[in-house]
Amino acid sequence: MANNLWGWMGSHQIAKNVIVCDSDINVFDLNEVFWALGYRVDPLRDIYQFPHWIHALDPIVHPAEKVLGFGGNKGTKLLIDATKPIDKPHSDKLFGQKFAVVAYPDTDTMKNVRARWDQYGINLKR
Repeated sequence: MANNLWGWMGSHQIAKNVIVCDSDINVFDLNEVFWALGYRVDPLRDIYQFPHWIHALDPIVHPAEKVLGFGGNKGTKLLIDATKPIDKPHSDKLFGQKFAVVAYPDTDTMKNVRARWDQYGINLKR
């Protein structure tokens, strides 16, 4: 997907860093995206760097090195694959699945627990 995006002629203007997640991750919720980064990314296998053009207005381009027009500013784009690995075999230890079942309460349960910290005797306002 990132290669298709970066192959577009105007891609130097967008998407310098791309994180790809499975459909069970709400990409509009950064907590879920960071959870996927923490639990689904194997840095050796899932992080890719691509030499590519970047926009002249990108803050990492030093003013002395800016190139306006064709030829662009050489930089690096990053792809992080935060998806479940599809090449793993099914396992009886994972209830016949390829990947461990997520053991995290639903959003409403977490909301209720957070609202009741004081009742549990936990003071988070220190």
